[in-house]
Amino acid sequence: MKRYDDLILGKLLEKYERSSLSRGVNQRKVSIAYKITEKELPEYFDVSRLDYEYVHSQLAVLEQAGLISLKWQKGREGKILDRCLLVTEKVPEAYRRLSRPSRQQKEERLLQMLEAYALRLPVFVRWVRERLSANASIKLYLDLEDPIQAERICHLAAAIRENRTRQFLRQFSVAVFSDSKAAEREIVNAARILADFESEGRLRGLETQEILEEYLIFKNPSWIYMKGGPFAREYPGGIGVTEEDALRLSWDEKHKITAILTIENLTTFHQWESGALSMKTNDREELVIYLAGYANRGKREFLRKLHAAYPDARFFHYGDIDCGGFRIWKTLAQGTGLPIEPFRMDLPTYLKNLRSGRPLTDLDRKTLQEMLSDPFFENQRELFREMLARGVKLEQESL
Repeated sequence: MKRYDDLILGKLLEKYERSSLSRGVNQRKVSIAYKITEKELPEYFDVSRLDYEYVHSQLAVLEQAGLISLKWQKGREGKILDRCLLVTEKVPEAYRRLSRPSRQQKEERLLQMLEAYALRLPVFVRWVRERLSANASIKLYLDLEDPIQAERICHLAAAIRENRTRQFLRQFSVAVFSDSKAAEREIVNAARILADFESEGRLRGLETQEILEEYLIFKNPSWIYMKGGPFAREYPGGIGVTEEDALRLSWDEKHKITAILTIENLTTFHQWESGALSMKTNDREELVIYLAGYANRGKREFLRKLHAAYPDARFFHYGDIDCGGFRIWKTLAQGTGLPIEPFRMDLPTYLKNLRSGRPLTDLDRKTLQEMLSDPFFENQRELFREMLARGVKLEQESL
């Protein structure tokens, strides 16, 4: 027989935990109710079954124990239930009946676990304390109902934050959990904590793998593709080196480079023709680099080394005319500290290619509005307003 008493009492306690009553801060008279509806309890309204009798008899026991109060439909007292009300003065007894820890007990258990991470994840731990104190949810990051998983997520996030050696994800997982695949189960939540709390917001909005690469953890080898410059004659289609090898490259000053262009998308890199920047006097003055979207710290270091080798070269970035493309340009410029200029990410290019655009999403519109007030994009405000007015964004491949 189905335990409707346990089910409904559990639902009432869940509602109680979400209310301010659970912390004793509500001064108004608030009722914690479970409405008996066909959607919530379809078998109760099935005339071909006798479940309604089980519901009545089981809930009557709870009412006699003083844990709930039954309210019947008007004119149908004793026959059709309308709702059940939790007797809040009896909440401790309700928890004991279900052998269920209270929300306060679960929070205390979680906070005790978090003490071990107060120095390792300081901003996040402080945020959790403040949220729980305000009776607010932390569900996006940790589940109060699963303390074991919550600790694994914190342990993983702290280990990622403290990593200082370049390694692959499965190697890292073995070091942290003695299991090559264990880290993958909690990696998304751990990365989200780091992006939102432990990086001053500069990693917010990035994909999980991009966040991991910032901490020198790679799912697969990270590659850098280059064409032009010293490679133009022997390798017209370009060359590829791992990020680690790229940092060991030496640059010969006799190959004068006057322009360095980073490209967001691989297809555009392959289609790029030497001299498109219109700055060359020979085929070795323009170096084009594919960084695969967001540039992690290793790729930023590579660009700084290039700048040290060719201090007079102008740096450009060519990406999508959308929120992501401009975000990548901003993080690249600020992350390297180099004067990187946008290339073909302007109003004339946008207006010329409108027909091949895609509609803006609601999130795109919200992000563009935020970018309008960002001092970094001062020279792009006219373009952003035009994008909002026309509701269109452009991918690099369509230009």
